[in-house]
Amino acid sequence: MMKQKLLYYIAFGTFVIIMGIVYSHKAEHVDIKIEDDRDSQQEAVTSIREQEDPLMVHEEDEKNTIIVHICGAVKNEGVYEVEEGARVFDALALAGGLVEDAATDYVNLAREIQDGEQITFPTEQQIEDGAFETKGEASDYININTASASELMELSGVGESRAELIVTYRKENGPFQSKEDIMLVSGIKEGLFQKIKDFIIVK
Repeated sequence: MMKQKLLYYIAFGTFVIIMGIVYSHKAEHVDIKIEDDRDSQQEAVTSIREQEDPLMVHEEDEKNTIIVHICGAVKNEGVYEVEEGARVFDALALAGGLVEDAATDYVNLAREIQDGEQITFPTEQQIEDGAFETKGEASDYININTASASELMELSGVGESRAELIVTYRKENGPFQSKEDIMLVSGIKEGLFQKIKDFIIVK
């Protein structure tokens, strides 16, 4: 009798253990399936959002660009799109580099490019003929399209506030097309222009 009871308890205990293992396996399978379903739902939501607004797909990877016109003694003159903050040598590379008779040290290749500007590379012959200002002569002038606020303050009658207005105008409206355009800046009238016109250039 005792032996039968012992066998009964052993069989019952074995059954409980087996059922526990089976239940645990099913529960684990259910958890995995739930997690998989959540992942699938999230992917579906993301896909729908991307279809509704394609611009959000690579929004973080997008970079601002600017336009520059490269001409003169280069292999491929034209208008090029470069990243904001690019230097002159970046645009020159897009234009295929300089031609053989280009004046290699005339243009500052390290200068940061301004949106909408035109950069002209002269030949050595053009420099000799006086078609362009020489490097030394150009340094005596202030380029109102590229000068910093502190450099603009070197001009007679241009203080800190006016210099900042010039820089702000340039950023909002693009480079000046002529020296006279500086009078479009608030606070710069004919009188001040006459004082500084012989000391500024537009390039």
